[in-house]
Amino acid sequence: STPTSTPTNTPTATPTSTPTPTNTPTATLTSTPTNTPTIAPAMTATSTATITATDTPDDFNRVYLPKVIRAAPPRPDLVVSSIRLIPDQRTFTTNDSVQIEVIITNQGELPSRAAFWVDLSINPAETPRQNLRWEENCGTTACQGIAWGITGTLEVSETLVLRSDSDSSGTSNGIERATNWNGQFAAGTTDLYVFVDAWNPEDDNGTIEEGPAGEQNNLLQLSGLTVVEAQISGVEQQQPSLLRSLAR
Repeated sequence: STPTSTPTNTPTATPTSTPTPTNTPTATLTSTPTNTPTIAPAMTATSTATITATDTPDDFNRVYLPKVIRAAPPRPDLVVSSIRLIPDQRTFTTNDSVQIEVIITNQGELPSRAAFWVDLSINPAETPRQNLRWEENCGTTACQGIAWGITGTLEVSETLVLRSDSDSSGTSNGIERATNWNGQFAAGTTDLYVFVDAWNPEDDNGTIEEGPAGEQNNLLQLSGLTVVEAQISGVEQQQPSLLRSLAR
């Protein structure tokens, strides 16, 4: 009955209950990924940018701000509608008789209401311009040209026919002292120009106030003429009269 039976019962009960910690990792891993992705898509940046652009007060005011546009005041607008040669051809000799017919029109919104000049330049040295009289711009020794003085009112949409022959009535046959034309082209003539409201020494825009647009359409050119010397000499051309300055 000495100590041999005591040590046998001690080690058997302790190792069997240790595996309990297996429940801890199961709860932690499954709940974390489920909650994180559902919150993120609801707070994207797309809706913020759209609201900021459309609700800006400055942009709204600029779009609907009223603009005041003032229409240009009504004015006359004189134009050279056509230049016609009778006979209607482009080749002549110095003996051929020619009539020049010019049509001017008031295409503006007011009558002309003032006298004005219409200049016909035949072969000028340079393209005619305002206040350059045709006899100061000769490109040939013949120095041919016509000046018509228009004294009546040209109504809205009204046309006026100007002719080069002496049989025309009224103001349509040119001012004699401001004209050098015997009814025949000089040899070498190629171009004709007609300038309406051509001369006013007191105003760079002539006597008729037409506005910026109206002042740009006062000139018309007829080109492509051929004039050759005839076998028999025609009447000698006369130089323009020095009394032109008195006529204008």
